[in-house]
Formats: sequence, C-alpha cells, structure tokens
Amino acid sequence: MFTIQLSNIKVGKSSLARQIAPADLQLQQHDPFVAPIAADLSFDREGKNILVDVNLHCQVVFLCDRCSEPFNSEIDEQVRLLITADRELNGEQDDLVFVVSEYEQEVDLTDPLRESLILSLPIKRLCSENCQGLCPYCGVNRNVEICNCMSQTTDHRWDQLKDLFKSN
Repeated sequence: MFTIQLSNIKVGKSSLARQIAPADLQLQQHDPFVAPIAADLSFDREGKNILVDVNLHCQVVFLCDRCSEPFNSEIDEQVRLLITADRELNGEQDDLVFVVSEYEQEVDLTDPLRESLILSLPIKRLCSENCQGLCPYCGVNRNVEICNCMSQTTDHRWDQLKDLFKSN
C-alpha cells in the first residue's frame, strides 16, 4: 500500500522522493518488477486542490519473446493526479481525480501507480531489435550459434506458383 499524508503537504510547491517495494504496489505477481521503484513526487497545493506529479523509475527483468533469454530494462513512467476537497468534482469518472473530505488525513495511491506501471510494460519484449530468436526446427538460439537447418522451407502445394514467376 502506498499512501501520502495530506497534512504534510504545505501550501505551494513541494516534493518528496521515496523508494517503493513492488509488493507495496501489489506487483509481486508481475515478475518483471524485481527491484524497488523510485518515486519522485511533486506537489502543488492551492486551496482545496493538490496537483500531484509522480515520476516512477524502475529496473525490470524480462524474457525475450524471440530467444527466451532474460534481459534487463528500465521503465520510466509519469502520472498526474488531482486530490481535491471540492465537492463539485464528486461525480468525476476519472481514476486520476481523488475527491476527499477536508478532514481526510491520507490518500492511497496504490491503484493508479500500479495500473500505470503495468500499462507501461511493452507488449513485445525484445532483448534487442535485431534478435534472431530460436530456430523453429532445432531450437538453437540463433544469436549465439548458427544452426544447419534449412533456412527456408515451403509447402510443396505452392510450387506451381513459383513456376509462374520463372516463366516471366
């Protein structure tokens, strides 16, 4: 659980740096997050509103989608939140707006920070752009060694189409 104490945020601009364990954001089931997450928070408090800018930085370990080798990467993510005691914003359907009472002492930021980090994970995880992956026939990692498998096999049913291009 990652909370901030509202009473500690002074009027005007202020900042705070924290280290967050992946378990505090309930990220333990998402195995790329193996190191603490650095969070730099900037606050701008004016009246009933607190604008919070959060910069998240963490080291992650992925398995390459092509060669299945582990590799290290970094994630940098920014999140902007609004914490307000303004009751007119109570009906807002935005996950990044927290409407609190004037007497509220703390706000839990676990959900928006966790969601932001999970959504920042790449869909295609590659150790490098030119990763050659595994050979589909023998399974050897083609980044490490060269295999002797046929590099191009075609379905014999398409052979007549090849002959069409040879005649032209």
